[in-house]
Amino acid sequence: MNPTSDAVHHDSAASSQEEYPGASIHWPRLFLVLLRATALLFAAGVLLQAILAGDFVTGNVELLQIHNATAQVLGVVCLIEIVVAFGVWRSRLTSAWPAVTTVLLLVLTGLQMALGHDRNLLYHIPLGTAIFGCAIVFAVWTFRVRTGRSGEVGQ
Repeated sequence: MNPTSDAVHHDSAASSQEEYPGASIHWPRLFLVLLRATALLFAAGVLLQAILAGDFVTGNVELLQIHNATAQVLGVVCLIEIVVAFGVWRSRLTSAWPAVTTVLLLVLTGLQMALGHDRNLLYHIPLGTAIFGCAIVFAVWTFRVRTGRSGEVGQ
C-alpha cells in the first residue's frame, strides 16, 4: 500500500468529519432517549384512553370521538416507537426483545381499536388494561437501560 495514499485517505476522513458534524452523534444514546420519550408518550396516551373511556361510561357521549382519535394517535406513536426500538436494537447488536415488544404492542393496539369499533367491551376493556400494563413495564424498562461514556448501550 502506498503511504502517500494512506495520508490522503486519513486527511479526507478528518475533513469529512469536520464537514459532517453529525458524525459525532452517539446514535445508541439518541435512540435510547427517543425510545424513552415514545414509551412514556404511549403509556400516557393509554392512561388517557382509560380516563376518556371512564368518563364516556358516565354519560359524556362526545368523549367517544376523542377516545377514537386518541387511539389513532397511539397507533402512530407505536409505529414511531417500533422504528426507534429497532434503532436501539441495531445500534446495540443485542437482544431484539424491545423491538419485538413494540411490534406486539402495535398488534394489540390494532386489535383493541377493532374491538372498540365493534363495541365488544367484553374483550376491549381487559385488553386495554393489559396494554396499559405492558406499556408501563416497557416504559420503566427503558429507564433501567444505561449508556456508557462511548454512547454504547448496556443493561
